[in-house]
Amino acid sequence: MKTLYGMDVAVHPKHRRRGIHNRMSDFRKSHRVGFGFQYGYSTNKILIDRDIRKRQEGDDPNYLFPVDVNRYLFVRDVDLHLDRKNVDNPWIKKQGYNITKFVSKMKSTFTGSNTTTRNVMVHENRDFSEAESLWGKIQSKYQFIAWKNRAYLDWRFSDPRSGDYKIYSAHEKNKYCGYVVASIDHETPDYPMGNIVDCLTIGDAQIEKMLLREALAWLEDNDINAVNALAVKGSRMSNILESLGFIDRGDSLYCVYKIPSKIGETHPSIEKIDVNSIHLTYSDFYVK
Repeated sequence: MKTLYGMDVAVHPKHRRRGIHNRMSDFRKSHRVGFGFQYGYSTNKILIDRDIRKRQEGDDPNYLFPVDVNRYLFVRDVDLHLDRKNVDNPWIKKQGYNITKFVSKMKSTFTGSNTTTRNVMVHENRDFSEAESLWGKIQSKYQFIAWKNRAYLDWRFSDPRSGDYKIYSAHEKNKYCGYVVASIDHETPDYPMGNIVDCLTIGDAQIEKMLLREALAWLEDNDINAVNALAVKGSRMSNILESLGFIDRGDSLYCVYKIPSKIGETHPSIEKIDVNSIHLTYSDFYVK
């Protein structure tokens, strides 16, 4: 399905409350023709409050995603992280982080995992020449997933103009099983952050964990202390992240979608999908 993703809208504080955002929204609406599904997110409290108000008033509302898209954080040195982020009450934050991490690890211990020895090889890749076979196997298993064929993945992650990404792939018995993409965000030069940008397999938790460990090892080799990730709350991926030491930051993205009224009835309701049939990562939300 052809999908529209809203990138960004911003108005300078000096020019707010002059109708500029509304005029830009009207222009955006005029270009929605031909799209079967539209989605986006916001972290701007003003826009979130406005969207909630419109939904209550029934004025061209967006619909909330029926799942929570949670932000996860992995930190090696908590003291360093709190110092560089200049947080208030660092001691309390540290204790909260340690307790949350401990609970996640205990949860992973009690749930257990398949520890059967497998001949899985994880190695670095420059492109996605083998990803077409993976996409053919998994696309029908998801009810919500961005297009992940070879052409898209090469454009998104292999083209130098898209940014600098580290790509790892997994093979079992010479069969391509999946990939992980990681990156380093240098927005704060003296404290760069790592991102797990995307991770996709045939639905194998053990292979996903192997790929994520490889990405974390690369980030550690580059002296990255903190790593961000996104996952749907309660999904297999969220459980894997927690088992690796990631904690739920407690601030879900405000995610919305819209199905144009003229064609909305021809598509199944997003409200019926299961958390493990939704694939949403940093590659789908350009968020830091």
